[in-house]
Parts: sequence; C-alpha cells; structure tokens
Amino acid sequence: MVSLPVKKRGRSLLLGEDLDMKVQLYLNNVRCQGNGGVVSSRIVMAAASFSYDKYRLVEFGGPVLLNRHWAHSLLKKMKKEGYYSLMII
Repeated sequence: MVSLPVKKRGRSLLLGEDLDMKVQLYLNNVRCQGNGGVVSSRIVMAAASFSYDKYRLVEFGGPVLLNRHWAHSLLKKMKKEGYYSLMII
C-alpha cells in the first residue's frame, strides 16, 4: 500500500449533500433574479424546511433542528465557496 485512502474531513452536513446543494442553488437563484433578492437567515430556514421532509424536523417530532445558527453557517459556507457570484440562468 502506497498511501492511505482519503476521507472527507469535518462534520457531515445536516441535510445531506444533495439537499444542501438544492437549497444553495435555490438561494442563489433568489439572489440573482432581476434586481437581486435579499437572502436572510429566515429565508434560508424557510427554503430548507420546504425542501426537507417535514416529519424529520423538530417541530414534527424529528431529530433535525433548523435554527438561525445553522442558517448563518450555510450563508457563510456559500460566501466562502463563491456561490454568491454565480449567475444561474
């Protein structure tokens, strides 16, 4: 064996990779449409709750808690990865 296999570092995503990417693409579309919409933490939480299975959310007895801190973390990650500068047509 020449080298060890590389694993992803850090904590896993709360929504999963595919759903996390869908929420980010939706938020980017909101931001880049027309005059540019404002994306706040409340909008992030609403977009994630509508795209996620509602019975897995805390409000319906599930384990997933989408709060303001999670929304700020997602916005910070989007800014770091450069999603704000993408133009989706």
